[in-house]
Amino acid sequence: MHASQHGFQRAQSCTSQLLEFLKDITLSLDQELCVDVIYIDFSKAFDKVNHTLLLTKLKLRNIPEPLTVWIASFLSDRRQRVVLGKAYSEWLPVTSGVPQGSVLGPLLFNIYVDDIDAVLQSGVKVKKFADDTKIYVTYKPEFASQAATKLQESLNAVSSWCTKWLMELNVKKTTTMYFGKQNLHAEYTLNNQQLKQTTNTRDLGIIVSESGRVSEHCKSVSMRARRLTGVMLRTFQSRKQSVILPILKSIIRPVVEYASPVWCPGLQKDIKEIESVQRRVTKCIHGLKEQPYAERLQSLGLPSLQARRTYFDLLECYKITHGLVRSECKELLLFSENSTRGYHTMLHSATRPPKLNVRKHFFTERVLNLWNNLPREITQLSTYHQFKVALRIHLNV
Repeated sequence: MHASQHGFQRAQSCTSQLLEFLKDITLSLDQELCVDVIYIDFSKAFDKVNHTLLLTKLKLRNIPEPLTVWIASFLSDRRQRVVLGKAYSEWLPVTSGVPQGSVLGPLLFNIYVDDIDAVLQSGVKVKKFADDTKIYVTYKPEFASQAATKLQESLNAVSSWCTKWLMELNVKKTTTMYFGKQNLHAEYTLNNQQLKQTTNTRDLGIIVSESGRVSEHCKSVSMRARRLTGVMLRTFQSRKQSVILPILKSIIRPVVEYASPVWCPGLQKDIKEIESVQRRVTKCIHGLKEQPYAERLQSLGLPSLQARRTYFDLLECYKITHGLVRSECKELLLFSENSTRGYHTMLHSATRPPKLNVRKHFFTERVLNLWNNLPREITQLSTYHQFKVALRIHLNV
């Protein structure tokens, strides 16, 4: 399986995919390079997998024949019908699509789309999470024409791949996005239709902006959390701590913490925007309304949301540097070669010091000081569980 696929893979996630992608974007912006990205949308991807062609791909990968026969049996003789109330449609045979909800289905889908990587032009990268796919090219402004040609040819190749393997692209939902001040916004086409251009897009739940900044996502996530808070407070009339705290921890907080290593803000206005969610919730608790926010947190035994983002940053850093997550970010996070006791766990960046805030605040840069300021007895812990427990105690989260 190509490393570009992060969906349904052990220890991989939306976070690991987005970190790799935005690592390339922020580094390019800092080096005054340009990036053209095409977000590809497959139409009903899981339902379009042709069973006969899937078995062909399994044979091409030298899957043992007994296993191929077993998978063929698993896929064959499936039927489906529509149920509406007490009305039922006729049973129809299912000749395509992987069985969703099964353990084997996601693996079969990954195998089916795995060879998309092989049709791309040299220099064009692809990132996938199941059927969510984006292809992009990084280039110097003076080579914009050559880069656009490469990306267009790669998109054409993907379209041809879809024709060959009976998949379908949704042209209306396939969009282009451009990064870099000197980007000329080349026009790209799919099936003779010009693709729509966008300045920001929701990528695996995170709003990615052409500037590389995270302010738009911070506004979006805080607004969504505040709406959810309003619903919860209208639903539950009690303002007791025993009622509000579980709602905060189990329903509201996950909204503002999803994939936080990807978008953790560095500007004070964005930090305050996110923290305002917890400020509002804790202020509703009976007897705490008049207390300052810091005192409310202390009374409730809660950490700030900023402290929790630091915790998640450091957990992700440990997983990446210790190989628990497959990530290109590992190439940028290097342990010190100094053999003096404790110093071998110190981290430094493989790239030159960043110039732009968008790069300074990115995960692989901001996590360096966070990690190096930890006590050496924590960074030297050999297992993830030990590190997680010790870090939780150290940060009081």
